[in-house]
This record gives sequence, C-alpha cells and structure tokens, in this order.
Amino acid sequence: MRNAKKILAGGLSAGYAGGSRIEDVARGGFHLKSSHIKTSDGIYHDEWAAHRAGGGQEIVSVEDKIYTRVYAGGTISLEKLKQLGVEESEVGDYLKRKLTELGDKTRFDEDCSPEPDGEWQYTYKVMNREDDIPLIVGYEHLLFQDKKVFTHIFIICPVD
Repeated sequence: MRNAKKILAGGLSAGYAGGSRIEDVARGGFHLKSSHIKTSDGIYHDEWAAHRAGGGQEIVSVEDKIYTRVYAGGTISLEKLKQLGVEESEVGDYLKRKLTELGDKTRFDEDCSPEPDGEWQYTYKVMNREDDIPLIVGYEHLLFQDKKVFTHIFIICPVD
C-alpha cells in the first residue's frame, strides 16, 4: 500500500491542491469536478461534488492494483466562519498549503499533527483500522483559534 499512498499524495498535490486542470464531468446525471493525472508511477483520478461541504472519491492504479479513498465533510457554516473573522477561501487555502507541505505524511495510514501555524492547526488521525479487510478510516480537522472550522472523514481500501 506504500506506493498507493505515494500516488494518492502526489495526485492530490498536483490536482486539488496544485495546478493541474480541473474539469467538469457528468457521472450518472450528477455534475462533478474531476482531476486526472497519469505518471510513470501510476494513475490518479478524483471526482467530487463540493463547495462548502460535500465529498468525492479518489481512485489510483499502481503496480496492477487499484485503491480507493472516499471522503466527505467540509467547513462550518459561512455564518460561523464570519463570526470568527475567517473567509471560506482562507480555509481552502490553508488546507491546500498543508496538503502540499505534508505530502504522503497525511490522509492515509498514520496520524499527522504538525505544530500550529499561528492561529491555524492541521490534524489527521487514524480512527479505525480493519487489517483483515484491509480498511482504514481517518479523520482530518482544521482548527482556527482552537475552534474546528473544517472536517473530512476518509475511508481507504484496496479494490480486490
């Protein structure tokens, strides 16, 4: 699963958090955003429906194996963000910066709690692990002034 971790991190960094082309796609009549990246290491594909909140699915192919990571969550209400003096774009910008900075240290099989960045804090915690399946459930939070402003839950599993 190590190589899947590398492809997931690299695809996410180049896709959502990076500068790759994000496209509009239709899937079963639903309008989604999509990022697709093919490298010599493997293939990364992400489709999501979200603005303030929502979710999606990443799929990677590496060494003839397929892995999926599904996710859902988002930011607190715009009213609550305003009360904190935070713009929704600031939350997204901080998340993208941390995902790029942390790479494959987060959103997979290990806890990740770097030091706070001033008023901001990123954390990822593995909440459950089913080794016989195998399946990993993780929980990601962004805090601003020690108040939760963003949460994502992840489920990671090979396709077998």
